[in-house]
Amino acid sequence: MKQGIKSFITVSLFGLFLAANGYGQQLKGRWDYGLNGPVKKCTVLTSYGKELYSFTRDGKLEQLISFYDENNYQQISYTYKDSLLVERRIELYEAGQLDQEASVINIYQNDSTAILKREVIVDYKGRTLEELNFSYDSLHQLIEIKKLTKNGQLTTQFSRLKDSLGHYKTTVLIDSVVKRQIDSIPALSMELDSLINVRNVYFLDGIEDRAETVKYDHRANVVYLKNELYLLDSNQWYVEKEEEFEFNEKDQMIKKITKEGTTTFTQNFVYQTDGTQYQNWVKQIVMPNMTYTTRIIEYFEEN
Repeated sequence: MKQGIKSFITVSLFGLFLAANGYGQQLKGRWDYGLNGPVKKCTVLTSYGKELYSFTRDGKLEQLISFYDENNYQQISYTYKDSLLVERRIELYEAGQLDQEASVINIYQNDSTAILKREVIVDYKGRTLEELNFSYDSLHQLIEIKKLTKNGQLTTQFSRLKDSLGHYKTTVLIDSVVKRQIDSIPALSMELDSLINVRNVYFLDGIEDRAETVKYDHRANVVYLKNELYLLDSNQWYVEKEEEFEFNEKDQMIKKITKEGTTTFTQNFVYQTDGTQYQNWVKQIVMPNMTYTTRIIEYFEEN
């Protein structure tokens, strides 16, 4: 099941930043890939390649392999202890051989309350590439990340404000320079048309540079996405692209409308399911392109 709407607001603020910067424990599960029931493996076949997802019995992502061809692929493996992520390996294989220079290991350390405190990134020769230390306030909200590399240390700080209407504003500073501002307007209810609005503004040399606005529905589906550029000459925001998404009751995207300038393009999505009680889709057809994505799903045996 997807997380509740209130916790989703907090997680999204933390998660958006970590995902954008390539570190942190952004745990994935089968629910993130639109998979229901005790899925063990899911192979995704597209016109441009193949991906293989493997999951633990309780649904956490255990391995992801992206095949470029039979002998060239990237393999990401996750190791858990007491339901917490303790290690992630990103391995690149060329001609069937592990490329040690391009492969890394992320090691995660948590405190007694299961909060991530330290992340170390090492290569396959045992050399430390980066070390990150995470600090939190009394409410377990992230307030600082100290990142140590061979080139020195960077300090990322998070300043949070919440107004009387429940709007969140988070400012991200790196070495005291503003790099990002995240504004989150929470849903006022759990009604179907109630949305969470999150606007991310990115700064370059202390000046607004680009922005992304995301709207989530009550089930945490992204229903709207807008990308903008800030034009210094006119001191205005220019909309590069807007996307609207429509979902069915199974949280499957059935329509996508893309607007770029004066051009609007609509895609519709049709699904064929596997016929099991879990009703997972095994073929996605995109129209009018008529492109296909096929999934081969393997389930855990019932105990």
